[in-house]
Amino acid sequence: MNNKARVIWWTLFILIIAFGIFFSSTAFVKQIPKSVKGTWQTGFLKHNVLQAERQLLADEAVARNIGTALVLELAGNGGFRKGETSRCGKIQGVNAWNRNAELCLPEIEETFSASALKKLQEKIPNRKYTAVGTDAKFFYALGAKEDINSNYGEYIFNTSISADMGYSFSEYKVLFTDAFDLLAQCNEEKNLQSCLEKNRRAYWRFTDCEKEEFKIQERRVVFCVRSPSSSTVYDYQGKEIPVKYSLTLDFTPEKPFPIEELVVEKEGMELSVRFPQDPSAEGYKIYYTDWAGAPVAVQRTHNPAEVFETKTTGFVEVRLLHNPLLENCVKEKMAGEVYLCEGEIYYLIKDSQIISDETYYVGVTSIKEEKESGLTTFILAK
Repeated sequence: MNNKARVIWWTLFILIIAFGIFFSSTAFVKQIPKSVKGTWQTGFLKHNVLQAERQLLADEAVARNIGTALVLELAGNGGFRKGETSRCGKIQGVNAWNRNAELCLPEIEETFSASALKKLQEKIPNRKYTAVGTDAKFFYALGAKEDINSNYGEYIFNTSISADMGYSFSEYKVLFTDAFDLLAQCNEEKNLQSCLEKNRRAYWRFTDCEKEEFKIQERRVVFCVRSPSSSTVYDYQGKEIPVKYSLTLDFTPEKPFPIEELVVEKEGMELSVRFPQDPSAEGYKIYYTDWAGAPVAVQRTHNPAEVFETKTTGFVEVRLLHNPLLENCVKEKMAGEVYLCEGEIYYLIKDSQIISDETYYVGVTSIKEEKESGLTTFILAK
């Protein structure tokens, strides 16, 4: 066999194999007309395959718009659906991620999947989708098989879709970690604003991302958080929109704050006690004693129940005070009455155990919800 004959033979062989592969691999094609000679492939691609691809492209565009709209909606509501209220409530209309020690974090993947499926059913009612979710930056929906019939046969195709949103819900894990860090660092800090400004990430802002303003309501703070990875999405008009999160964190401490600024004056059998009011406290306890070991003991432990465990001499007295809601300051103060004067608590102790030429020590704790703060210092009165 010469070279020319060999080329012709191999060409025919390859063509036969190619046609065999095409017909055997077209598993989704049924009812091929017997009249097809040479134009069937083009007609089938045009009237069946291309039509299916057009439908899928249109569905993916709808899915992309649904996905990006939900990204912005959920972020603006702290990871919750529009109109939904966190179990921990809202502050200034913004969902809270915690209340005291209770966490109320959004189930973001589940929320997105349920909302996306509902919207897909509304926007593409002729499709049946089952599993809906995200994989990295892609939004996917598993669909059923459908067919397209034409004069060129039947084409069966998968209606599953996958749309690139340009955003990953893994950002919420970053935000959760940031929030936990802030709570751990600032929950027990009395000057909350200073602590937050020192420890927050640069993309965490107070109230508004553009014009931030620190607002606090019972130790609850509203944040606007920019995307940690500067993520943006495109709306249905092609406008690029940065992702921003709105959420509230509750920095209520486990125990009330200790009273650290304390002024004590002694006159005869009376002790005059003055300290700044803690508006969050329900009341206070005043401890006074003649035990000289009190200042050392309070450095060892701040637990009031343990401070006096080693006391062997002297007396210890405790006075329970309420926290005034309104100012009731008077010039002549009576013993046993609690006064609020320009943000300070005044209390006068009169006790027959107090001797004019003896030394005494006074400490104060605050009380809230039956919890008592630590006892951090004793002030000398002589």
